[in-house]
Amino acid sequence: MKLRETLDQLIELQAINADIARHQRDREALHLDTDQQRRIVEDLATRRSETKAQQLESQKMADALEVKIRKAEDENARLKVQLNVTKRQADYDAIRNTLMSNQADISKWEDEALDLLLRVDDLKREATELDAGLAAQKETL
Repeated sequence: MKLRETLDQLIELQAINADIARHQRDREALHLDTDQQRRIVEDLATRRSETKAQQLESQKMADALEVKIRKAEDENARLKVQLNVTKRQADYDAIRNTLMSNQADISKWEDEALDLLLRVDDLKREATELDAGLAAQKETL
């Protein structure tokens, strides 16, 4: 009888050892999964901050172009007045060429500013998507 009890205890201990080993594997898998989720959260946070920085930089560049456009438009207004009062043909031609050059610059800058503002909108949209993804990943974590 004593041998039978010992064997039953050994079988019970084997089952407990198997459970312990399974729990240890589960704990290690959960730890790896948690580390992976943390890396995903960190990557998303990094991408979001980079996107925000790009958005800010694009907005600054667009604002700088707006300032250049306003200055050139003010200069054009001044030159138009000067064009109307000039009496010499050479002066008239020089002012007119300057006006045309300024207008070409303004047109180019407006296109660049529009491209930058469209990029800002795209970056805002991307940042919003990253925020949602980041929140979901944090919840998962």
